[in-house]
Amino acid sequence: MRIRSPRTRALIGFAALGLFWGAWGAALPEVQRRSHAGDADLGLALVVLALGALISMRATGVLIDRLGPRLTPVTIGLFAATGILPALTGSTVELTAVLFLLGAAAGAMDVAINSDAVRVEVASGRPLLNLAHAAFSVAVVVSSLATGLLRWAGAEPIAVFGLAAALVAAAALVARPSPAETWSPPPQQERPRFLQRVPGWLLLLGALGALAFWIENAWQSWGAVHLERTLVAGDAPSVRSR
Repeated sequence: MRIRSPRTRALIGFAALGLFWGAWGAALPEVQRRSHAGDADLGLALVVLALGALISMRATGVLIDRLGPRLTPVTIGLFAATGILPALTGSTVELTAVLFLLGAAAGAMDVAINSDAVRVEVASGRPLLNLAHAAFSVAVVVSSLATGLLRWAGAEPIAVFGLAAALVAAAALVARPSPAETWSPPPQQERPRFLQRVPGWLLLLGALGALAFWIENAWQSWGAVHLERTLVAGDAPSVRSR
């Protein structure tokens, strides 16, 4: 199956990204327990996740200008492949390594779907980015609630992340551009390089964006841990048995 509308494909990409991160946030306490990771260990692993994303975002931006929208389903597929890995970690070393790979895959997908959304918005003259990010947010909420229900039912992390990865993989299949679609790469002299000088004002904007994402990631990644540990929310099976 292939979705013909570039606008719909962009929305599906954002929704798929949100579905995974919603599951991740809700299942993180169990991942931490199974990895025998303390709070400091988990915090370091999350920093490594961000580092992986930062490296791949730059590289993906360079490749997007050469390969265009056909790179998007590849990045989504890679993210789906790494999405199952958090359920398989059994130590802090494994968790840190897995989160680096997960961050790299997520960063690549993030850049690809945002590039597609910008391209479609400019070509059509119709707003899309706000709707696309809303699709991401809605998907995060729905996935978080669904993961909570799965945990309440006693589902293991392998089931939670396996389902999330399968849905992301399905998005990769339907997000393939149509062979009839045309795309022209920018002129050679306008294509960015992986290593090149960045203007100071852009570095400032990047720093502000990084700060905002740091705050967002704090509640997303630690919210469920705080609920279970500080507020004694308890695990789902014990709540259900009362």
